[in-house]
Order: sequence, then C-alpha cells, then structure tokens
Amino acid sequence: MLTTQPSEEQIHTWIRDDWGAVADEVEKQWREKALTHDALRAEIERFRAGLPELRKSLQRDLLPSAVVAKAIREAGGPTAPEQMEASVDEYYNALRRARFLRNRFTILDLAAELGVA
Repeated sequence: MLTTQPSEEQIHTWIRDDWGAVADEVEKQWREKALTHDALRAEIERFRAGLPELRKSLQRDLLPSAVVAKAIREAGGPTAPEQMEASVDEYYNALRRARFLRNRFTILDLAAELGVA
C-alpha cells in the first residue's frame, strides 16, 4: 500500500518543532481529524463524488488567480514565496504542514494524500 501519510511520531515532532506554545492545541486538532486508511478512502471517495458540484460552485464563487494576485500586489503583498520575509524552504515547509492545524479534512489533506503537495 502506497502511503503519503507521515508517521505519528513524525507528525508529533513537526507539531512540537513548529508550533511551540500552542503545540498541544495543534495536536488536539490533528487527532480529531486523523483518519484510518478506510476512513481516508471514504473521504476521498466522497470528495470525488461531489467534484462536479464543487466545480460548479467554484466557478461561481472564485475569482481568477490573476485577479487575486493583482489585488495582492496592488496592496503591497507578496504573491510568490521568494517575495516573503521567510525563506522559500520555510514557505514550502509551512504549506506541507499547515494541514495539521485544522480538525477537518481540507484541500491540503487531499493534496498531501494524493501526493500532489
């Protein structure tokens, strides 16, 4: 079985290293959503089944990325990792680990589980 899920020990280490004083709450959030293999498969299947409706909703509700990037630039914000005060490695590390902050399955979880993030 192919798995992209890090070990519980690795997740615990990341949480302790990355979130310090709030690590207990972050770990609690993660534990509330951590899924078994079968539950994860069911969640991905639920996502797949709802994808046509999600696409319709996103087309109605989301602005094109170029419009969003332009607005961020005009407000003086960064639109690329290289423009942030953090290193590019720190940016990608945060992107990979951000999914541990929520107690619900998010697009970050899906991307990680499918091996695209």
